[in-house]
Amino acid sequence: MAIKAVRGMNDILPPEVKNWRYLEETSRRLLQAYGYSEIRTPIVEDTSLFIRSIGRATDIISKEMYSFSDSKGRNLSLRPEETAPVIRAYVEHSLNKKFGFSKFYYIGPMFRSERPQAGRSRQFHQIGTEAIGSYSPHLDCETIILLVDIFSALKLTGYLIRLNSVGCKACRIKFKKILRNTLSRHINLLCRDCQRKLTTNVFRILDCKKQGCQMVIRRMPVILDYLCRECKGHFEKVKQILDGAEISYQTDPYLVRGLDYYTKTVFEFVHPSLGSQNALAAGGRYDSLVNELGGPSLGACGMSIGMERVLMTLVSLNKKIPALKEESVYLVTIGEKAYREGYKILRDLRKQNIRTHIDYEGKSLKSQLRRAGSLDCRYVVILGENELKKEVAILKEMKTGRQVEVEIDRIAEEIKRYFRS
Repeated sequence: MAIKAVRGMNDILPPEVKNWRYLEETSRRLLQAYGYSEIRTPIVEDTSLFIRSIGRATDIISKEMYSFSDSKGRNLSLRPEETAPVIRAYVEHSLNKKFGFSKFYYIGPMFRSERPQAGRSRQFHQIGTEAIGSYSPHLDCETIILLVDIFSALKLTGYLIRLNSVGCKACRIKFKKILRNTLSRHINLLCRDCQRKLTTNVFRILDCKKQGCQMVIRRMPVILDYLCRECKGHFEKVKQILDGAEISYQTDPYLVRGLDYYTKTVFEFVHPSLGSQNALAAGGRYDSLVNELGGPSLGACGMSIGMERVLMTLVSLNKKIPALKEESVYLVTIGEKAYREGYKILRDLRKQNIRTHIDYEGKSLKSQLRRAGSLDCRYVVILGENELKKEVAILKEMKTGRQVEVEIDRIAEEIKRYFRS
């Protein structure tokens, strides 16, 4: 019996990869324009990193982590998110001393042991940013505006920006006590999971998506009424900056995100076409995390884009994803001598970064031309006995059928000139 991929971990086949590359390259261009530098961290980290940063009582830690012990008994985990690894790398390599204020972006796979469904796989992919070293509300807004610009470049429309503040540690201590007391009066209406969270992490109840719990949650006090003066001023400034930039958003006082490290500003970009798992992107500020992971006290803000969900949304909107410009050449050889000589041409073309194909099985001229057509090659180079005698090759443009003879040692130069025109 054939072995299949692990459930919830999907192959991305060549016809789909072009869409992924379009998303990656469009995002990468804007991330670099905004001053972000790429960082790549290991897929496997010490489990304690996520327990310390995300919070032991979160669903990610208690239910969704892929954790295991290696041969030396070390407790390791596949990364469920990338903020904690980036901050770990930032602290470990003392990047604050090397760069001061720093802006990083990443593109890669994350892992959570959730029930697979549309828009939610066990291996999923994110594009994200982490900006470290500023407490300014302008950084919060720039992060949101960056997402707006990425989605605009992708021609992705119809999303809603949800915005809230979860305050600082002092705000949350006071609010959690009030929330716990109020929710306790309605405990029988909460799901079993939320009943447990009432004592372990009451703030996480606000993130429950079950309808019965949502009906209770929407009658609860909101944290915006319990923010300290500094947090309230920060949130007002964020809204003023977004208003000035003409960014539309909806204040949602029940938005908390599923990670414990967030402080002050949190946000989500949601799309109605995605159903219950409707977040395209999300993020916020985390002003305590660098210090909690052993670094200095520094403000920070970040976001992440769910790549699968963005691609699903583009398809649902019938957005045509542009094909990447990868013009190619097919080298047709007739006979063993032509093949040997042609392989020199092949290497010359590839040294010029020209995508080039060749037949390895001695197929007929007709079959090779048919293969060139199926690969959507722009040009074909034909080399046979007659061409070898004249020390030329035939350069044929597939679309028009126009063909010319070109000296063999000038083929690569000539094709590169044609591609530029």
